[in-house]
Amino acid sequence: MGLDAVVFCDCYEKGRLKRKPPNPDLVHVLPNGDLECRSKDSNVLERFDRWRENACEHEAGMVAGDYLGNDSLIGSIREKLSRKRRKFPTLFNRVIYSGTHCGDHLTVKMVAKLQVELDQLKAHRSGNKELGREIQKLRRQLQKLVHVSLKIGKPIAF
Repeated sequence: MGLDAVVFCDCYEKGRLKRKPPNPDLVHVLPNGDLECRSKDSNVLERFDRWRENACEHEAGMVAGDYLGNDSLIGSIREKLSRKRRKFPTLFNRVIYSGTHCGDHLTVKMVAKLQVELDQLKAHRSGNKELGREIQKLRRQLQKLVHVSLKIGKPIAF
């Protein structure tokens, strides 16, 4: 188990789809930026899921995504940065608070705060070189997601 983060595309909102969704009146955008079909009918949901897989040029509607690390690595990073948690509140409380969280997201406003924290994290030096490299790798991965999120105005989902 580990921590994944994605940014869903805005193709639905911008009308850049290969084809319309089945039952378009049942489709809506979730707070995390993904799409959902508001139906309880398994046949309708199955058609929606098949459509969703390649509704646009982005596989499963994800414009960016990354595996950030396993539970142990995220825990080690969290422990290493714990003395500086006030300097990195969004990172600490919304991203690395757990190495396995899912189903939550950062709003675009939170993403902008994370961007500032990641800029500050660039100067962080660790006594443990290997862990220091992992922290900087995580920073770079998150910066890519932040860039895409802010560019298209969509949350980062976990």
